[in-house]
Amino acid sequence: MKYLCLLALLVIAMSSDMIYNLDNAETVYIPVNGKASMKISTDADEKYSWVPSRYQPKLEFENLSGEIVYENDNKFKIFIAKCTDKCVENDFFLISMSKPSKLPFGPPIEHAVPVSITSPV
Repeated sequence: MKYLCLLALLVIAMSSDMIYNLDNAETVYIPVNGKASMKISTDADEKYSWVPSRYQPKLEFENLSGEIVYENDNKFKIFIAKCTDKCVENDFFLISMSKPSKLPFGPPIEHAVPVSITSPV
């Protein structure tokens, strides 16, 4: 019951903001000096979670440990990307997400997501 109440509060708090689904590689729009919430699917065991894999000086990531949300039997990790002072309006770049391979000596799995910087809110 306690977890159900916490989940309900989380859903209510997050319903006001759009959460971009990185699995679909949709473009994430972030206003200059603003931030955007993102979600990406994660495995049942947390050791194969996605993380930003390349340094991007235009973004700071918050909550990378991630809140976990369930939607239609899928598990998603939620985190926030915030523009730094290096963001410029109409800028466009890719952020790279990676997670370890489940194979013993396999390369990491990469996933790129387009980001577009919009005018300030």
